[in-house]
Amino acid sequence: MEGDNGVTGPVGATGATGATGPTGPPVQAPTNEYLLVSTFLNQSIAANAPVRFEIENFQNGTAVTRNPLNDTIINLEGGRTYLITYTFTPVTMTAGFAISIEIDGVPLPYTTVAKSTSSNSFSLTMSATTIFTASPSGGSVRLVNTATSIITINSVPPRQSGASMSIVALT
Repeated sequence: MEGDNGVTGPVGATGATGATGPTGPPVQAPTNEYLLVSTFLNQSIAANAPVRFEIENFQNGTAVTRNPLNDTIINLEGGRTYLITYTFTPVTMTAGFAISIEIDGVPLPYTTVAKSTSSNSFSLTMSATTIFTASPSGGSVRLVNTATSIITINSVPPRQSGASMSIVALT
């Protein structure tokens, strides 16, 4: 037969400190590399044609650069993650339209802004934002009319651009 447990005794002395663990991965500082382009041109953009960005508002670093030979293409360094935001102001219209970000000629999922055909005339500024990682070889970005009809951009210089695109390298 066993008796009841006795009172717990005092805590013993603290043992020796263990070895230091391995150093963690380095923290990656923000890259501070970006590009902002815009257009003040009144453009008629054909179906499947890109928007022209004739103005380079701000540019820093080498991760995001404008193609010097083509004002519809923006080049990206490979393997990096980017934040892309665009705005677009079509003229007052009743026809349907759609505009999307394309990477190397392929529409980037979830970046299309569209309006269906209606009898109501309106004018507004639309925008979309996405985060994605470029392929290891890099790529080119365009803002493209993915509708089947012509879209006309409405610019009101010097206050309102018809379209703008901001690309920031996050890594």
